[in-house]
Amino acid sequence: MDFEKMKAELMKTNPDMTITMSTKGVGGEKNRYPLVVLQEKDPEKLPADVNPTQKELSLHDAEFSRVFKMERAAYDALPGWKRDLLKKAAGIF
Repeated sequence: MDFEKMKAELMKTNPDMTITMSTKGVGGEKNRYPLVVLQEKDPEKLPADVNPTQKELSLHDAEFSRVFKMERAAYDALPGWKRDLLKKAAGIF
C-alpha cells in the first residue's frame, strides 16, 4: 500500500490525525510533510524541523509537483518574488 492510500485509510478512523512521511535517516534527507500540515500559520504549531520561512522545502516531492505544477529545480530557478507568489497561493507563505 502506498503512503497516500495508507493515509486515507487511517484518516477514516481519526479525521483529526496528522500523518506525515519521514525519510529521516535515508540519505540524510529531512522529514517531509503534507501541504495541510505546512499551511499552519502559527510557527510554534509547525513540526520542530520545519523552517517557517521555507515551508516548501518540507513538502513531499509528489505534493510539491502537484501544488507548484513544476519540479523543485524549476521552482528554485524562479526569482524570489515569483516563488513568494506561488507560496502565497498555496497558503504556505
